[in-house]
Amino acid sequence: MHLYHPHTTSDHVVSVLYELVNNFEDFANLDIIIIEGDLFDSLMPYNSVYVNVIEKWMTDLLTSCEKYDISLRVLEGTPSHDMKQSAAIVKVMENIGAKVDLRYIEDIEIEVNEDRGWTIGYVPDEMESPLAKCYDRMTALMAELGLDVLDFMVMHGAFEFQFPSYYEIDAHDSALWQQLVRYYIFIGHHHNYALYGKIIASGSVDRFRHGEEKPKGISYFEINATGCFTRFIVNKRSKIYTTLDVKFITEKTLTDIDAAIKKTPGKSHIRFRTTNRLDATNLISYFEKVYVNHIFTFIVKEEDIDKSKRKKLVYPTFDGFNSERINLTKDNLTEMMLVEIKNELTEEQRDRAEEIINGHIS
Repeated sequence: MHLYHPHTTSDHVVSVLYELVNNFEDFANLDIIIIEGDLFDSLMPYNSVYVNVIEKWMTDLLTSCEKYDISLRVLEGTPSHDMKQSAAIVKVMENIGAKVDLRYIEDIEIEVNEDRGWTIGYVPDEMESPLAKCYDRMTALMAELGLDVLDFMVMHGAFEFQFPSYYEIDAHDSALWQQLVRYYIFIGHHHNYALYGKIIASGSVDRFRHGEEKPKGISYFEINATGCFTRFIVNKRSKIYTTLDVKFITEKTLTDIDAAIKKTPGKSHIRFRTTNRLDATNLISYFEKVYVNHIFTFIVKEEDIDKSKRKKLVYPTFDGFNSERINLTKDNLTEMMLVEIKNELTEEQRDRAEEIINGHIS
């Protein structure tokens, strides 16, 4: 969902959620709605203009879930995005007095739901490192419950097939995890839709940055007497993020750019990829006066690099790394304030800085 995103605003995302989820054509017959992490994009202050918009959507969703007896599951996503804010939906439910089968999940666990007749495993993001430990924890929980297989798995993170083969990453093993489920694995994190065996990666409900040109939306799944199937429901109102390559600026170049921008709706994000910063700033200066409702940015094109030689560690292993919380006191405050810049100061400058700081500590 990525609510409170700095580029694709929450009022737009919420309007999409109303269209695709709250007003789903067969909403009354749904059994469960799953949000597989990253409901929020960043920490949202309570004085934000979007708080009421988001809480109104949560209220309406919970009210409808109560009316039609629909279960709602909300998984904690990437810590730097959700920051435990998804728990707000629990508070909203309590405030409106709704009675909904709602679960907010922030650790690896298994749900055995006898009323609904399903078993679901949950794996939030960054639970363990390396990620193989998540698999070990899940299989241990299954063994405790005497379960050889679960109906579903809800995860946040990534599988190895979602990255180019030349990336060096710590990702979930798709072959191992698929052996643990009878029907589907739902996983959030990567913004591109993917269907891989039993794995459904819905991607993001909308576009949030350049490079996300592929269709966005939500996934629907159904299990009945004849089998199981899934379909991807496209968000036809996804924000436009378009990159235009510009090598030289001529009259024809400006005409072609203008024609391309005219095809995009207001508030679209247009990025110029140029060979130098001056051309980019000139293009932005020119076109932002013509298209005042568009958002213009630029990127200077880098030299082509052999992608096979690129390596990227997406989920680093942090075994052996221990963080220690340090309490600030009058005795250590000066040292903590100077630690980052001490090597850039002369001894005389350091003594003077310590004198100034100590003079203001009471």
